[in-house]
Amino acid sequence: MPMRLLIDPDFGADDCLWDMRGTGIDIDSVPMSVPARETLRAWQKQWDVLAMQDLEAEAIADGMASGSTEPVSASEWKEHERQGHAIWLEIHQGLDPQWQVGWLHLVGDVRRVQWSPGGPIEPFEYRRGPPAS
Repeated sequence: MPMRLLIDPDFGADDCLWDMRGTGIDIDSVPMSVPARETLRAWQKQWDVLAMQDLEAEAIADGMASGSTEPVSASEWKEHERQGHAIWLEIHQGLDPQWQVGWLHLVGDVRRVQWSPGGPIEPFEYRRGPPAS
């Protein structure tokens, strides 16, 4: 059975790869090209910038902070998602068959994952707890 990982950006994370239990994975431990690693890390950092901008704008709107930061536009988020999907496709094409990297789709608070381009999009939840023995 292949090692399954997910691309799932998170606040302040160095990398955006997670195992099935939600444990962060060092991207350098995954057999992918150096350019793919660098691109994925840059994408994660850009997600962090956008997410922080949204949080700051929300705090201002709620009266919890002052300033003039605007929320990230839907088109900016959509473009970031498109870029991430393109990175996933690149990683998927060059990855050893013993590894699978899934693309996480968020619909509201519902997570779904796609394990291969053109494949089904399945419901997903991280499995919490100790690893299976």
